[in-house]
Amino acid sequence: MNDLETSGYGSKVIYICCGNPTFADDISLLALTPFYLQRMIDIVYQYCQYWNVSINVDKSSVIVFTKSRLNHPVNIFYGGRHIAQTDCFVHLGIHYSFNLKNKGRISQRLQKAKNALFSMSAQGVHDRGINPLVSVNLYSKVL
Repeated sequence: MNDLETSGYGSKVIYICCGNPTFADDISLLALTPFYLQRMIDIVYQYCQYWNVSINVDKSSVIVFTKSRLNHPVNIFYGGRHIAQTDCFVHLGIHYSFNLKNKGRISQRLQKAKNALFSMSAQGVHDRGINPLVSVNLYSKVL
């Protein structure tokens, strides 16, 4: 992690390095150019070779964030193996799309909220149930 942060290849917000968000054994690499991304992956590859750690390249993907729908092909490699490019991916349960649109994610979340609301409302109104004011509030937001 330190090597990635000190390399200067990762994305930054002002002066804060945010090019390698990590949780447990899950990592994303964020770079402004394909060249910088390749350099970051080379750092990860060298680290993994040194410590005898394996990465499943088939579970890895590259995404180019852009406003246009035009395909922006990039060739990124992990130790000689090509990493597939995709239009969307999931990282830590969050769905990302090449154009950063949230419509699909919002629809999924709303459907989940509707299902939860209907499940709770099926329990009926009683003294141990959901507060009626909370129920009305949820109903107005979800539907």
